[in-house]
Formats: sequence, structure tokens, C-alpha cells
Amino acid sequence: MERAPIEVAPLKVARQHAIIEKEARMGVLADPDLTRIIITPGQRSGQPCIRGLRVTVWDVLDMLASGMTESEILADYPYLENG
Repeated sequence: MERAPIEVAPLKVARQHAIIEKEARMGVLADPDLTRIIITPGQRSGQPCIRGLRVTVWDVLDMLASGMTESEILADYPYLENG
């Protein structure tokens, strides 16, 4: 028995619009520069990392979620760039 294809595109688009609206209210760029985030197979189990470093995106997000400010993170990790 063949299954009908599931349409998820409208849901994804609606979610993206909701995220963009929330970012705009928070003053966050809706179109961030993602060129500094790369995935290298074999490095940090293939998790997205800051280009040229072994610091994952999740590491930085965890620090922010724990209450660290951008200045505190940059003081602890001086090789990260502000921007």
C-alpha cells in the first residue's frame, strides 16, 4: 500500500516566519552571517563548529543559556570574534 506524501513545507515556512518575527522583536538580525559556522566530519562528532576552532555552536548557545553575557564569553574565549 502506497502512502500519500506528507506536506511539511507550509509548516516549515510558517515556523520560519514566526522565528523571523521573534528575532525582529528581539533586535536580532533575521539574516545572520553563517559563514563562520562549518561542519567537518570527524571534528566534534560532526557538530556545527565555529570555523577554524573546536568550539561548537552548542557550546556557545549553552553559555548564553546559562546566563553568560557576550562580554564574559569573549573574555573566557579570546579567540572567538565579536560580530
